[in-house]
Amino acid sequence: SRAATVARRQIALADQESARPYERSFAVPLPLQTTSPANVREGPSVSFAVLFVLPDGAPLTGYAAAQQWLRVTDESGRRGWISQGLIRARP
Repeated sequence: SRAATVARRQIALADQESARPYERSFAVPLPLQTTSPANVREGPSVSFAVLFVLPDGAPLTGYAAAQQWLRVTDESGRRGWISQGLIRARP
C-alpha cells in the first residue's frame, strides 16, 4: 500500500541519521502532533540550537527517544529533537 511505502521510506531516512549512544529507537514510527508552539532542536537538550519552530497542532513522526526528548521528522522532512512535554499522539 502507499502508506506502507511512505512509512518504509521514512524509517530508512530516519535510520540514516546516526543514532546517539543514549538513544532508543522505536519499533515503528509514531504519529504525533505538537500541543503548543514548539522548538525543534539539533539534539535532545535545551542546550542544543533551535533548528525550527512548529505551530500548535503540527503533525510529526517520532522515531526515537532520549530521556524526555524525541527524535522527530515534520511533514516537510525536517529532522530534529522535541521535548516530550510539547507533543501528544495524533488522533
